[in-house]
Amino acid sequence: MRYALMTEPQQGLTYDEILAVARTAEESGIEAYFRSDHYASFPGGEGLPTTDAWTTLAGLARETTTIRLGVLVSPVTFRIPGNLAKVIQTVDEMSDGRVEAGFGAGWNEDEHQQLGIPFLGRLPVYQPIREGSDNGVPIVVSEPGSTAGRAFMLVAERAAAQVSILAHKTAEANKGKIPLIPVR
Repeated sequence: MRYALMTEPQQGLTYDEILAVARTAEESGIEAYFRSDHYASFPGGEGLPTTDAWTTLAGLARETTTIRLGVLVSPVTFRIPGNLAKVIQTVDEMSDGRVEAGFGAGWNEDEHQQLGIPFLGRLPVYQPIREGSDNGVPIVVSEPGSTAGRAFMLVAERAAAQVSILAHKTAEANKGKIPLIPVR
């Protein structure tokens, strides 16, 4: 059986507390540590200190060695697509390839308002995220005629291309050493 740990640090956890949790999980053999990506403390008490998810993971990437690290989920409204892709790519490099990224719609209107982040509203018919593209990379979709999803689609396509290139290089380097099973 495989185990992962998910925490909600927006409830007032400091970086040192998050690090202690991640290290304990790693030492206990837990496969992955995920955290939420919220800037406001909720539910419960308001105004508690919060940490940035990707900055925290960058630190954890350097202070852990085997545990996979990820965010469940990063609102697509918090960061522009190119910046988010670069952040994820950098943290993945810092962790030696241990990063998992999940994306969400950014549903908490109050959280957006508190930080002056534009709130795009809820999209009941056209969800901002669709999983299961041909290459397994999340694709953002938008209402017909809108260009809102195109930037995220481009990021997803670039990410898929990078994964494909890395897989090819790995296959060439390991030719004859390990069996490679295509994943679809």
